[in-house]
Amino acid sequence: MQGWGSTDSAALEAVLALRMGDEISQFSAVPEATAQRFAALVNEGLELLRAGSPELHGEITGLLSELLFAQAPAGATMEFDGASHYQLWGLLLLNPSHHRTPLAIAEVLAHEAGHSLLFGLTIDEPLVLNDDHELFVSPLRPDPRPMDGIYHATFVSARMAWAMESLADSGLLSPADQQHAREEAAKDRANFARGWETVTKHGRLSATGAQIMENAYCWVCGH
Repeated sequence: MQGWGSTDSAALEAVLALRMGDEISQFSAVPEATAQRFAALVNEGLELLRAGSPELHGEITGLLSELLFAQAPAGATMEFDGASHYQLWGLLLLNPSHHRTPLAIAEVLAHEAGHSLLFGLTIDEPLVLNDDHELFVSPLRPDPRPMDGIYHATFVSARMAWAMESLADSGLLSPADQQHAREEAAKDRANFARGWETVTKHGRLSATGAQIMENAYCWVCGH
């Protein structure tokens, strides 16, 4: 894997192996030239966020300390586009093959940093009290998911809508990118609505979890 940031990538690989266990087999290295090109694209995406959505940019850069670029191993039946882990707070894994424009980078950073934000808000209590064996329809995944996963998917859908709508309104995008951003935001809002319905119907939330989701709902309804 290729690192983005100041931390030694070999050390990060060791931490990944220690913390993620068998999950590490889902990731493999990307070529150095690919990593360099993607690092430049990530910087373009961050600059787009800084100029077009400064509040979100500040939050994302405050949350993240390291990005790793990785891809699925050869012959893998499933491909990931981005990943984060609660035991590796501030670290994101991104797959260069899935994010080819600055706008796509902005969207995936809003998505994955949203997970990191929720991980950071679970220090005092969990957000969801449902048992992990209880599975429900997810707004972002085709397979049934535990309530904690659905909660996360619902919350990050609102953050993705925030990113796409603020950039669409920024005046920085081409007409084609502006239209794409609005289309993506509409999908994000639809995903939030589906997730909200499942969470409110079946979720058993802690006080912290209920407040966070209520805040997200108020933002979605107010925009």
